[in-house]
Amino acid sequence: YHNSYGYELWKSDGTATGTALVKDIRSGSSSSSPSYIASFGSLMLFTAYTATIGTELYRTDGTAAGTYLLKDIRTGTSSSSPNITFPAIVSGEFYFKAYHNSYGWELWKTDGTTTGTVLVKDIYVGTSSSSPTEFLVNGTDLYFSAYLSATGREVYKLSSGTVSLVKD
Repeated sequence: YHNSYGYELWKSDGTATGTALVKDIRSGSSSSSPSYIASFGSLMLFTAYTATIGTELYRTDGTAAGTYLLKDIRTGTSSSSPNITFPAIVSGEFYFKAYHNSYGWELWKTDGTTTGTVLVKDIYVGTSSSSPTEFLVNGTDLYFSAYLSATGREVYKLSSGTVSLVKD
C-alpha cells in the first residue's frame, strides 16, 4: 500500500532500494488490489480490479510495459473473477476457471498472451456453470471436477485439447 497509489503491484529484491512499484493499474490513490498471484514460466499472473472492467486476469514480467490486462473475459464493468488459486499448467498453457455472462463459470486457459486467453469449453452448455475445480495435472492431461445437472459433480479429463467425462 502507498498513499499515492493504493494497493498495487510491487516487486522487491529484498532491499529498500530494490523495492519499487511495478505499475499503477488503477491510477491514482484508488487500489487495483492485485490478488491470487501465480507463477507461469517467466511471468506472474494475477487478478486486479478497475472500475471500468471489474476484476480480471493480468500478467506481468516485472516491468511496467510487460504488465497488462490479458483479457476482459466478462466485458463491461462486471467481473469475471478468474480463480487462479489452484493453477494447472499443461503443455505451456495455464488453466483456470472464470465467469462469463454467456457461459457461467467454465474452464479457461491462457498462454500468457491476450489472443491466447480463451474459453476451453462450455461444459454445462448455456449460462449454467460447470464450476470446474480441483485441478490435477498428470503428464499432459488435466483432470478436474465439474458439475452438470444430469450427472452431478464428476471427474473430467482434458487430453489433447478435448474435454471428456471420465465416468458418471
